[in-house]
Amino acid sequence: MRILKALQVRMLCVCEIRSLLGLANSTVSQHLSILKDAGFIIEEKDGKWVNYMINQRPGDPRIVSILSTLDSG
Repeated sequence: MRILKALQVRMLCVCEIRSLLGLANSTVSQHLSILKDAGFIIEEKDGKWVNYMINQRPGDPRIVSILSTLDSG
């Protein structure tokens, strides 16, 4: 949830998310992988960096519902 809330503000790379959460890179990468596989987020490669952002067009209406709930929180 904290990752999703942070990504609602702006696109972030793993190192920024790690810094925000105070977790190890491997832990953050694992959580990002789960969120990406579920369709909540997408990634964009920029040279050696990988930036993550909220998926603005998720295929699953449940994801849209969850993300809209986060907007009101």
